Order: sequence, then C-alpha cells, then structure tokens
Amino acid sequence: MSFSPAQIRRDFPVLREGKVRYLDSAATAQRPEIVIRAEADFYTLIGANAHRGVYGLAVESTRLYEAAREQIAGFIGADTDELAFVRNTTEGINLVARAWAAHRLGPGKAIVTTVMEHHSNLVPWQMVAQQTGCELRFARITPEGLLDMDHLQELLDERVVLVAITHVSNVLGTANPVADICKLAHEHGAACLVDGAQGAPHRQVDVHAMGCDFYAFSGHKMMGPMGIGGLYINRQRFNEMQPFMGGGEMIDRVELSHTTYAKPPLMFEAGTQNVGGAVGMAAAVRYLQRLGMREVEAHERLLGGYARQKLARIPGVKVFGPDPDSGGTGGVLTFTVDGHHPHDVAQFLDHAGLAVRAGDHCAQPLHKVLGVIATTRASFYIYNEMSDADALSEAVSDMLKHRASVVPGASDAMEMLDYYFRNPVARDPIPEWEVEKEGVNSLCGDELTIRLHVDGAAIKDLQVEARGCKVSQASASLAAATLKGKAVDEAMEIISKVQAMLTNNGPKLEGELAALNPVADMPARLKCALLAWKTFEEALKDV
Repeated sequence: MSFSPAQIRRDFPVLREGKVRYLDSAATAQRPEIVIRAEADFYTLIGANAHRGVYGLAVESTRLYEAAREQIAGFIGADTDELAFVRNTTEGINLVARAWAAHRLGPGKAIVTTVMEHHSNLVPWQMVAQQTGCELRFARITPEGLLDMDHLQELLDERVVLVAITHVSNVLGTANPVADICKLAHEHGAACLVDGAQGAPHRQVDVHAMGCDFYAFSGHKMMGPMGIGGLYINRQRFNEMQPFMGGGEMIDRVELSHTTYAKPPLMFEAGTQNVGGAVGMAAAVRYLQRLGMREVEAHERLLGGYARQKLARIPGVKVFGPDPDSGGTGGVLTFTVDGHHPHDVAQFLDHAGLAVRAGDHCAQPLHKVLGVIATTRASFYIYNEMSDADALSEAVSDMLKHRASVVPGASDAMEMLDYYFRNPVARDPIPEWEVEKEGVNSLCGDELTIRLHVDGAAIKDLQVEARGCKVSQASASLAAATLKGKAVDEAMEIISKVQAMLTNNGPKLEGELAALNPVADMPARLKCALLAWKTFEEALKDV
C-alpha cells in the first residue's frame, strides 16, 4: 500500500466526505472500513465465546481470538504468550500495579516516574504508594520539554523497584529514550514499565530490543475498536505475578478450599473477553503493517514539523514541546493562544471544521509545570496532510484577527451569553461580605471566587471573580446579574431550575436565562456553564 493520506482517507467512512479535518487522533484514532467490517463480521457470522465450547462456532471464535493475539504480539516484537488482552492502556498499567508491584513494595522501596505522565501512569502508582507506604519519585523535564535524564539517574538507587515511563508524551509529543531508561532501571535492579499508548500507534516498537518488562497500549488509538488493548509481560516476570482478577478462564483447577491458576497470559484474562474487539484490533494492526510503521513515523514527523512552524510564526501563539528534529514525534502539537481559553479555541476551530482537543489532556501535573491551566492540542495521523496544517494555522490566525464570540455562529440566545461575557457583572470589589466561596472546574481549569453580602435573607451585594473559558465567565456574569437583590430562597429556586435544565433535561429557561439553553446540547461545556451556579449554591448554603 502506497502512503498517500488522500488515498488512505477513502478507507475511513467518517472522513470520506471531507466535512471535518480530524486532528484528535492522540485521544482516539478513526477506524478504516476494514476494521469496522472485521468486528462486525465476527458478531454477524460467529458471535460465540472463545475458550469455552467444542462446537464449530466456538472453535472458530477461539481460533480468531488467539490469531489476533499472535498478530498483535508480533506487531510489538513480543512472543505470543507474552501478550495479555486488556481493555486499554489504563487497565494494563493497573494490572501491573496490582498483580506485580503491590506485593513487592513497602516502606523503604520506591517507584520512579516523571512529571510528564498521563494520569493513567500516575494515579495507579499513587494508589500503590498509599497502600504500601512506598515512595514516589518524579523526574523533571527540561525547558524544551525533554526528559531530564541526569535527574532521572539521580533518582535511581537500590530502593527503586520500578521505573514507569511514557514512551511518547500525549501533551508534549516528546519521544523518550525508553531503551536507555530500561537499561538504567535494570542496572539498579528495577523493572521498567512503558506506557505505550502514544508509542505503538505511531512508531516501530520492538519490546525485546527495548528491554522493557511491561508495555501497555490501546487498540482505539491505533484505529482499532474501543475497549480492547494489550499488555506485554516479559516472561521473566511471569513467576513474580499474582492474578489481577478472579473468575472463569484464568484458572487451572478450582476446589472449594483453594484454586490453582492458569499460566500467563490467560491468568490475567478472567471472564468473557472482548473477542470481537481483538479481531478488530488485529485488523488495524494488519492495516498499519501494510503501510509500514517507519513510513507512518516519517509522515508524522514531516507533517508535525510543518504544522509547528506554521503555528509558531503566529504572534500570540505559544507551542509546547520539542520539535521533531530535537526529540519530538511531530504527531502531537500542543499550544495556547493569548487572550483565548483553550476550550474557546477548540470551539472556534470546530466551527471552522477542525476537530481538536482542549483541556489538561489527563496530565494536570505537567500543565502545572508548564505554567498553564489547559492547552489546545492538534494531533496528526496517517490520514492527515499538509492542507490540514494550513487550515489549522489559518483558523487560529482568523480567530486572533476577529473578535470571536462565545460560540461562533451561535443562536440569538447564545448572543446574549456572549453579551454577558463582554460586559461582566459584579467584578468590582464590595466593601463587606459574610460568605466567600471558591469553585474550580478541573476539566478545563475554570476558577471562580464569589463573595456575598446578605442582609435580611436577601443578597444585597455580591462580587464574582471569574477566570476561565468564555462560557464559564459569561455564565458567572449572568448568574451575578440574575441573583443580585434576590431573596435567598428565590435565588436557590432559580439555581435549581438552571441546574435542572443543564443536567436533567429540565424545562427550558426563559428571559435572559434562556441564553443558557443551547449549552445543554454541548456536553463538553456543561461543567463550564454550571460552575458559577454550583458555587453560588454552595455559598448560599453557608448563609
């Protein structure tokens, strides 16, 4: 198969008509028709359980399931019995945390990871540390967004049991030298787990050559179905592991008093497995193998480098992470735009036909290190081309040139919300107050401080300090204008109606509050709009 993004797009039903430029593959990749058909054919023509029956359909289900294991294991350079099926990268990492790490750790032991990790390679280790009393150590990054290898080496000593590292950062696009890190870990007697969620879909992976002990990855990020992924387990670690879950199929023999377990990988596959997902994931692997992973990587480096240069030239745009010539992959392009919250940038780009992601990308500690609450991220894959980068650059430039509304092309109702954003209410300090309440929407970094002066069971005065996206600020301004002067009981009733409309399909709001009605159809903006009303509710409860 020749590498032509325009030709490749024809294989993807959702991309054929060209209505959207899809730049969110780091979250989940689109699927070619061959993958969709493979999973559908399994359920249409077979649909039986694997490893259960001796009748024909069950035998064929088992054959396809194990053939998928062989295909996917080979894709990452593993032996077939070293690959366990999991739901996703997150489950794979949690499996290692529970089945291997938890019983090997305790006071005086340590895990080394980094500040650039996705929450899925951070929270499981926090949980293990809380359970066992072990220490967590975090390697820094350089100003360029590279892993500080000198600091990583300083953190390694005889107390370290595990090094848990991302292959490629989902925010910075940094490709870490995982083979070198695995070697360093082993030299200090530690095992090494690699989060391959952003690695396996985009570059050639050979886990044996890499030298890792565990490698977790997801099917949906490499054009496979959701709900299926893989965990490589070096067979030298088999005897050190305990079961992750108990149930059918992961057993050898069950007595009322005790159970003996199957050998890996079946020991980690309790219960009915996602056979259709495995079949679909194997089809995605075959598709990538026909393209060639080195060609995939080269395409992303070229495209990502071009897009980075285009955006970096725009005044007011800051791009994060290393460029493809100094440690970046090119597949991930994360940026901020002066004066515009990342969620507002993403909504404007959506109106321009560009699908990008905004928020903290499940990497809140990294964003704190970067000094920003949230970012906008464009991520490229095999079906993207230079014109997508041009369109991204042009849309960002257009947003900076023209005053963007809360929601571009919005209805008259949303124009009212836009008015409240541009004309904030109750921002000035008030001379006295009895109640102060802070609210935070961690999803995109909205922050709010409310101060209330209540006299005679009525809100005589108030102040709202809103920091965040336009929807959040506009909703806070509208809330302040609506609630000021109201009796506390009346204010609580209004708040209840607003929350019901936004969260429970309650009756549509009337008057100026109708400005919020369209937000109910924007799931990603609900928390933004609700923040002020929830914070006012909490403040009034303290009156």
